[in-house]
Amino acid sequence: MVRISNDKKQNLNVSINSTSPSRADSIPSQQEEPVVSPVGLTSKPSRRVALTRSQFFWLVLLLIIFAGISTWLGYKVWKGSDPVAIAVAEKKTLIAEVGKLFILPNEEPTVATVNDLAPLKGQAFFDHAKIGDRVLVFRIAQKAILYRPSEQKIVEVAPVNLGAEPVQAPSSEENILPSER
Repeated sequence: MVRISNDKKQNLNVSINSTSPSRADSIPSQQEEPVVSPVGLTSKPSRRVALTRSQFFWLVLLLIIFAGISTWLGYKVWKGSDPVAIAVAEKKTLIAEVGKLFILPNEEPTVATVNDLAPLKGQAFFDHAKIGDRVLVFRIAQKAILYRPSEQKIVEVAPVNLGAEPVQAPSSEENILPSER
């Protein structure tokens, strides 16, 4: 005999009185009875699912493919987060953008970004500069270019005197030894 009562806390109490076995208890059933939980919810007992060899093979194959894709994407993110590689790529992009607007000297420039305008006051080259502008300095050609990436415009071009004489390639006469003259 099963007695179900409901107390004041809205919990479901189940008590089973098994003093006399009934005919239904002695016959095993094909279908299990739902289990009543203490809070009044019914649930079916869990059953173990058996996989065939084919299903197991495909599951393992999918897991291997998933692990491979995850590893590849992780490597791409890790490789893409190298600050040196990012800086080199940005510099090449910047040189290409400025090269479309201005004929650049055939040398690698030093690149700087305008982050603060206060120390640049009083310098005519930076009169129209804004935060975020880029400065390309070509040492051998002795040129400086102020470029505004937000507008894709060259703001200023000026000669640069770095205090040292420009490096020049030796002429053919300087390569001749004194004994050969």
